Amino acid sequence: MNQAKLITAFNFPKFNKENGGAYFSYLKEINTKFNEIIYGMPILESKEMAYIETRISELIGVKEILDRYRNLVLNVRVGGTDWSSVFGVRRGIDYTIYDIMPVAGCLKDVLNVFARNNEYTVSGPVWEYFRAENRMKFSDLPESVNTSIFRHEPMINDATDGLLRELLLDQANGFIGKTIIHPTHIPYVNGMLSVTKEQYDDACQILDTSGGVIKSKTSNKMNEIGPHHNWAEKIYMRAQVYGVIEDESCYRSLFTLEKE
Repeated sequence: MNQAKLITAFNFPKFNKENGGAYFSYLKEINTKFNEIIYGMPILESKEMAYIETRISELIGVKEILDRYRNLVLNVRVGGTDWSSVFGVRRGIDYTIYDIMPVAGCLKDVLNVFARNNEYTVSGPVWEYFRAENRMKFSDLPESVNTSIFRHEPMINDATDGLLRELLLDQANGFIGKTIIHPTHIPYVNGMLSVTKEQYDDACQILDTSGGVIKSKTSNKMNEIGPHHNWAEKIYMRAQVYGVIEDESCYRSLFTLEKE
């Protein structure tokens, strides 16, 4: 019982429609046995999901399983590296997973099935490059980080710049979070999930308005209440977890290891 209380969730690797029911059935038994809520995190990475002729039926079958155990699903993960392997390719350090077209197709279909109406949180695939030398500690970021992230200019080093590029595209496509394989990624992944005040104000305005179209508080965009509602919900929930910052220039302080 004491050990069970320390566990939040189990990863379920190679999750598919054939083994998924057994994964969650056993997880439910564990929860009943220990009277705890332990979640499952399915990892979608099988070759059947990569193959276009079996992908949709496989994804629909998986969703049917997750819908039966929705209260135990912590998050849906995707395996970009495994899917790249199916096609004999590997994402280089100078481009993102979205530049690998066969894998981008898999990611698109996963979002189409699982991210509708914010049904499930789907996290982006792992970024496999890192730099961990002492001279690249992240408490010594260059001042140019304040403005260059969103222009894709050279900023810190090739590994970190690539991670930031992919994080931007993850969020643009609807992924929340990212699988992390090295501790140096943590400040960047968590920091980029914080919400700017402009985004937060837009989200609150949309959620507090009954319908129609309204000018944003910053007077630089239209907020259309119906079409933007799901986006606003997601932004508001992110803000509750990761906080609100003044503007993009504040990301620098979130990336450093030593807070002022």
